[in-house]
Order: sequence, then C-alpha cells, then structure tokens
Amino acid sequence: MINKEAFNSFLRRNLLISLIVGLGTGIITLFLTIIFPATNIENAEAISASWPPIMKDLFGDPIHAFTNIYGWLHLQIFHITYWMVYSVLAAILASRIVAIEVEKKTIDILLSTPLTRTQLITSRFLALILILLLAIVPTFLGALTGIALLDFPVLWGKLMYTFLIGFLLMLCAAALTLLISVFKPGQLFSLFTTLGLLAFMFLYTESLTKMIPFVRKISFLSLFNFYQPSDILINNNFFVPDSIILFIISVILLFASITAFNKRDIYI
Repeated sequence: MINKEAFNSFLRRNLLISLIVGLGTGIITLFLTIIFPATNIENAEAISASWPPIMKDLFGDPIHAFTNIYGWLHLQIFHITYWMVYSVLAAILASRIVAIEVEKKTIDILLSTPLTRTQLITSRFLALILILLLAIVPTFLGALTGIALLDFPVLWGKLMYTFLIGFLLMLCAAALTLLISVFKPGQLFSLFTTLGLLAFMFLYTESLTKMIPFVRKISFLSLFNFYQPSDILINNNFFVPDSIILFIISVILLFASITAFNKRDIYI
C-alpha cells in the first residue's frame, strides 16, 4: 500500500515551504497571544454592546475574548486563522498529489513504473499528513509560549484537543481537494473549489444557521458543524464525536479518491 520512494519524494518537495508557512504562522500566533488585553468585565460588556449581532455571529461574543486568554485565542487564532492558513496549505499539498502530474504530463511516466495508482495516492497522502503535523508544531508552540509569558495556566487538554480537531478539519480539506482533482485534474481548480466550499460552509454554520431556523436543522451538512473551538476553549465542552466524525469524513473522501482514480482514464 505504501511506496517509500513516492512518500519520500513528496516529503522532500513540499516539506521546506510548509515548515516556512508553519514558522510564520507560529510567530503570528505568539504575537496575537501576547497582545491579550485582559479587559475587565465592565469594559468587555461595553465592547460587546458596540458589536452588531452579525459580528457576534461570525466571531463570537467579545466578552469571553477580552476577559479570558482562551477566549482570546479562540477569537484571534482558532476561529478563523488556524483552520484557514492550514486548510489552504493542506489543499495546495493535496493538489500536488495527482493534479500536478497530469498538468506536467508526467502521470503516464509515473504510472508506467511499478508504482500503482493506490500506492501513489496513499503514499503521498501519508506524507501530506506528516508535513501538516510538522507545520502545525510552531503554531502550537507559539500559543503555548504566549500563555506562559503572560503567566496564565497552560490547560494542555484544551489546547491539544483544539489543535487536534482543527487538524482533522484540514485533513477533510485535503481529501476533498484530492477527490476534486481526480475528477478535474487542475491544481488551481481543485484548490479554489475546495476553498470556496470551505468559505461557504463556514458562513453557513456561523451565520445562516443562526438566522434561518430550517437551515439550523440541517447544520450537519457543514464540516464546521463539527469544528467548534469555542465549545472547547470557552465552555470546556470536549465533544469527542465531532473529532470522530471529521476523521470518518476524511477517510471516506480519501477512499473515494482512490476508487475514482483507479477507475478513471487519464487524458493528458
């Protein structure tokens, strides 16, 4: 199932730039963490009163963000920045599994070797998982260091589970991009289609489900229904089924990609 050469070559080609992205995001995370304003509750309530309802729907109530370091991390990092940066990275990497080979017209040469189509996808996707894990480390360390510098208690469970569930969302983004690229093998098309779908699902969960009662009943159609960092960081609610569902979705999308790729003719 795993071809070492396919795994290692994908790792070599994509690791450095991914680590640079991770390091930059880690520095931004550290900066955003240490500027926590530590506002008193009266001022936070005044800020909250000045925010229109749509902003609260999209970003959460600032009362938690301006008075609690973990609420601040949710607002500044995990609500948008974390998943957006790394989902873009995951989608770019996934578009380089199949689509790039078709665009460069090297897919026929690649598949003329003993490497099977299943090995191509599984080997490169496993390399993608490792790259994402390594790229996330600086962001984790940035948040951890910022909390420590501000002399707040480090709640390991909250941080680790929030990073984990975000990572699973990124795997879904990667697997979705891969599936799209199998049917329409273009890097930019698969990348922007995935990012467009993610943006729509985010607005669907954070805005439409709160405004339209009917939409609320089918909120499970969005991946972001299962990515709720505010529940973890602010409400101390570790809903494990959410992480399991995201993992299952990513596996289903990956296997669908493998099945479709094995059955499709590749035209170059």
